[in-house]
Amino acid sequence: VYYNNQETRVRWRFHGEATIYADGPVREDVMSRTIQAELDRDPERLGVAVLIKVEKITELTGKVLQQRD
Repeated sequence: VYYNNQETRVRWRFHGEATIYADGPVREDVMSRTIQAELDRDPERLGVAVLIKVEKITELTGKVLQQRD
């Protein structure tokens, strides 16, 4: 996942493994934490939840900022 903040000129990459939850309690928990504006874009609730276990955060240069042991 790529993060970019134009104002502060911070750009990070999050490296990890994603798990997709198309239904079930994890998806429902994520949906309950989702802002209303985002839910309004999916009135039929077709979206899925994606959780990423982050292993490493890097700058675009490749410099490691954080890494899981």
